[in-house]
Amino acid sequence: MAEVTGSLWDAATARERADPDVVVLAEREPASFLRAVCLAWHRHAGLAFADEAAPAALFAQRRVHEAEVSKEAFEEELPAKLLAFYRRCRRSAALERRLFFALRHGGADTAQVAGQGLADIRQYGMRYVMNKASDAGRALGSRARQVMVELHRLKGLVRFVPLTVGDQELLVGRAETPHHVADLLVVHFRERFGQYGIVLLVGDRAFVSGEAGEVVIDDAEPYRQVLARPFDRLRASDFERFWSAYYGSQAIPRRANARLRQQRLPKKYWRWVRDATQFASDGS
Repeated sequence: MAEVTGSLWDAATARERADPDVVVLAEREPASFLRAVCLAWHRHAGLAFADEAAPAALFAQRRVHEAEVSKEAFEEELPAKLLAFYRRCRRSAALERRLFFALRHGGADTAQVAGQGLADIRQYGMRYVMNKASDAGRALGSRARQVMVELHRLKGLVRFVPLTVGDQELLVGRAETPHHVADLLVVHFRERFGQYGIVLLVGDRAFVSGEAGEVVIDDAEPYRQVLARPFDRLRASDFERFWSAYYGSQAIPRRANARLRQQRLPKKYWRWVRDATQFASDGS
């Protein structure tokens, strides 16, 4: 990927212009990020995602979430031209879709890349960036596509184990991904398996579907402990055997194609995807 530079939001300019005392925080949602970028530009402040851990050098800085600024205060604070730019971006469904996925990319510089893309729109126009004529436009499109591909794959790779906690019937699965898509997966599976609550374990966090359709982030350890109980561990192993039997019934050894399999299921998923445990036994 080409280095992202530009006259409005490149890293050097941001450091020179930034207010050392303020960092504007945004959620990984288009509307929140657009507000945060406009506030950061106007205040000459830094920009970061709210879910990112602050570097040690930033602990002394005042971190202001864009949601703390009311709609009225936001519109009063921004100059007319910058407010018009914000409203124009909010009206673009294509930009909103691209930002929706690009902002969930796990890259450490995602906020800067997306900010540079918006800076290019401000300077050169919407079509210039959406048609990927700039480095930032290409980077934004590439990251959005990477996240979309990852999300599509994970929808087919997550396997669940039924679990009863109190009077709740849950489906518990796990996934490993560098991108911020766990909540989207929970919403997808909740709509697909409406009679169950969904719990997705990602690292040390559990993403849990709430009763009102929201996604709650919890500690994963209690769910792992329940899965480790003898009865639930037996049920989990039963489901693993059922899946292995299904996998074996679909496999045709004489038509095994290891290259195609690796294309469909890259090695980065082999550590946690249950299907990959079969590869060694059938000669892949």
